[in-house]
Amino acid sequence: NTPWDQPMTVALLSASGPEVIADVQAELAEDGHTVLAGSPSAADGAPLVGAELSGWAACAMATIDAADGVFVVNPHRAVPQEVAAQVIYAAIKGKHVRYLMPLVLPE
Repeated sequence: NTPWDQPMTVALLSASGPEVIADVQAELAEDGHTVLAGSPSAADGAPLVGAELSGWAACAMATIDAADGVFVVNPHRAVPQEVAAQVIYAAIKGKHVRYLMPLVLPE
């Protein structure tokens, strides 16, 4: 048994496209989890920069604080730097962390 076997509130962390995020969000909801999600992009899909990215990061940290665990959407087995910082924050806060794909660490 793992904490993920029971329904919990989950923060979805990702820099992936909306279609991947939607699929993962649907699966987690099917498993009984309440999903809190967001993605670091502007309404037009452009990446956030500067103050916009800082504001998004603060919002992501608040989302992590409100969750029991975090689910990292990493379809390419890597985690971008902005998401990695959030994963570290979640781990420090004692949140349960789960990844879509096993991580591949640089050698």
